Amino acid sequence: MAFLPLNEEQLEASMEVYLFLSAANHDAVSDTIYLGNVNGTFENPKLSAEGKKAKKAVMGDLSEKARYEKLSIQYKVQMELKSEERIKPKAFKSLEREFLVLENRRRGRETKGG
Repeated sequence: MAFLPLNEEQLEASMEVYLFLSAANHDAVSDTIYLGNVNGTFENPKLSAEGKKAKKAVMGDLSEKARYEKLSIQYKVQMELKSEERIKPKAFKSLEREFLVLENRRRGRETKGG
C-alpha cells in the first residue's frame, strides 16, 4: 500500500495514474502499469457547454481508438505465445475482455458507417 499526500486542489484535478515499483536495493524494477484516470478529463471552464460536449465526444473517440490499438497489439502478442508463457491468467482474461469489448464497439461503428 502506498500513500501519496495531495492538497485539496490536487485532489480535485484530473490525473493519469501509473504504478512503477523498484526493489529496495534497486537491483530490480517492474514494468510501468497504467492504472487509469482519476477525476475525469481536464475541462477548461472557459469553453462553452456546446464546445465542451463536442470536445468530450472527440476526445473520447480518440482515447478509445488509442486504447484499442494498444490492447490489440498486446492481445495479439499474447495469443502468439503458448498458454503457459502468457501473462498470469487473471491478467490475460482482463486484457482479453477489454480487447473484445473495444473490438465489438469498433465493429459496431463500422457497420453503422461511423
